[in-house]
Amino acid sequence: MRRRSSPLRATMLVVIAAMGLLPLSACAVGAGQAPPSGAQDPDVVAARTAAAAAEQDLIAAAALGEPISTSVQDTCKRGSYSAPWGPYDPYYWSCGHVTSWVVSTATADPAQLIADYRAHLAGLGCTPDEAAFDMTADYWQMYGVPGQNANGEPYTVDDLPGGTAVCADGRTVGVAFRSAAGFDTTTFFTYAEGDGETITNEPPNLAAIHARAPELVVVLSTSTGYHTVLRREPEPPSTPEPGYCACYSGSTCDCPGG
Repeated sequence: MRRRSSPLRATMLVVIAAMGLLPLSACAVGAGQAPPSGAQDPDVVAARTAAAAAEQDLIAAAALGEPISTSVQDTCKRGSYSAPWGPYDPYYWSCGHVTSWVVSTATADPAQLIADYRAHLAGLGCTPDEAAFDMTADYWQMYGVPGQNANGEPYTVDDLPGGTAVCADGRTVGVAFRSAAGFDTTTFFTYAEGDGETITNEPPNLAAIHARAPELVVVLSTSTGYHTVLRREPEPPSTPEPGYCACYSGSTCDCPGG
């Protein structure tokens, strides 16, 4: 089975991984013990509320259709720390908010839809990723129009990579083009329980999306890192390079460390 990659998904995962716009120092705790996330502290709640409002405003401006379904995910992720060699995250907790809309369209032509969103985002003052939009448009012409890829496998709008644009305050919006009938939530929404604290997990309404078949839909998504509790332990050292021994005739060797 082919796996499809999506700049939208990539955007979501990269932004979430980079969360931490408002670092806060950890309170006093025992050695090696993680402090509370602080997710319900008043200033953190205020930051979360502001992030949600900014995301809604951006997606509402970016949408060229009416929302069919919305999704909100808000979590505080635990950082990894494993001495002596890692993995290592420089935080105990990193909290982030993700807003996604699946919106209706007024055209059945993916090429037109790609061009419309590219122009619309530029008109908003955002900077579209030209390479991503070029690739999406080219893939539709090369594979979507004939209905198969270079290997002869079926290719539809649901296989298109999608695009991104950087808007005000450096916020990135992801754009993916899909069919209502073939829409698959696992392509975009990969939240898993047990990775930290869940504040909100509102998945999209799959039934409402599928009910719009045979229309095309657009998925818009943006995310914000709004709170970080930084780690106090030092970063583990890098894995040491293996030492080399200098050996001489007669089986005598000089090795690092004796």
